[in-house]
Amino acid sequence: MVLIVLLIVVAVVCLIAAGRVTDGDGATALKVLGILAAIGAGLLLLFLILNEADVNSDIGAVVAGPLAFDDFERPDQTGLGTSPTGQAWSITGAGAATAAIVSGRYVNDGNSYATVDLSEPPVKIGGKFSFVAGGGADTTAGMALILAFQGGAGLLNDMVHLFFDYDSCRLSLWTSAATGNAVAVDSEMAAPSFPADTVLALTPGVEYEVQMTIVDDQVHVEFLQAGTVIRVIEASDPRVSTLVGSTPIWQIRSPVGNAGSLYQYRWHEVNAVRRQPATIEEELQATRSHRRP
Repeated sequence: MVLIVLLIVVAVVCLIAAGRVTDGDGATALKVLGILAAIGAGLLLLFLILNEADVNSDIGAVVAGPLAFDDFERPDQTGLGTSPTGQAWSITGAGAATAAIVSGRYVNDGNSYATVDLSEPPVKIGGKFSFVAGGGADTTAGMALILAFQGGAGLLNDMVHLFFDYDSCRLSLWTSAATGNAVAVDSEMAAPSFPADTVLALTPGVEYEVQMTIVDDQVHVEFLQAGTVIRVIEASDPRVSTLVGSTPIWQIRSPVGNAGSLYQYRWHEVNAVRRQPATIEEELQATRSHRRP
C-alpha cells in the first residue's frame, strides 16, 4: 500500500514538473521525459493494483465467504443430517453410530469423524466447541481438526492434523508414506518446523473457538475465547504446499466412551471458508459463479 501511494505521488509530481518546464534548450525533451515517467508510474501502479491480492497472499488471506457452515441448531437426531449450507454430513469411525445432534451440539460416545464434500479446497477450517465432565478418569479423549486429501477406496492420504484437548494440542503433518494410507495409524511427522505439544489451559463448560488457516507452506492456528485470541501456533513446512486438501474433518475422540473419560467433548458449530480470489479476473469469475440465476 505504501508503494502504491508513493507511485501516485511520483506520477503527479512528474506531470506537474512537465507542465512547468519553460521554453528553451531541451524543454521539449524534458516535458516528454516527464510525461513518460508519469505514464510509467501509472502503468506500474495499475499492475500493482491488479496483483495486490496475489502479492499479499500470506497467512492472513481474506476469505471470500463460507464453503460450509453448521451450527447444529435443529432437532435432536442420530447423525448430523444436512448443514445449513446444503452439504450432507458423512460420519465414519468406530463411534459413528453414536454421533448425534443433542441440544444444538454435535456429540458422540466413541470416536467419530464428520466430513462434508466441498466444491474447492478451503483456506480455513474451524469451529466452536466445549467440554463437560465425563464419568471416568481417562484423559485420552479430545477433538481434532483435519484437512486431508481424499485417496482411493475411502482412505485418507496426506493431511494436516490438529489434535487438542483440555490441556494441550499437537499440530502434525501426516503423509501417505508414514500412514500407509490409513487414518487408523497415528504416525506423526517429526518435522522440525512443526511444534511439539503446545500447552492449553481450557475450562470445562466454557465455549472456545479454534481456527486453522493453511496458505502455501504456512499453517496458522488460533484458539479464541469470546473473540479474544488465547493461543497461537505457527508452523511452516514445504510439504504442506504440495497437498491439495479438500476433505475437512471434525473429529470427536473418546476411545473408552464418555462414561470412562474425564471429559466429553462437543462441537457447537463448524466452518470451512474459501480463499480470496487472487486477481480481479478471478474475483469477477467467483462473483458470476455465485450469482443467482
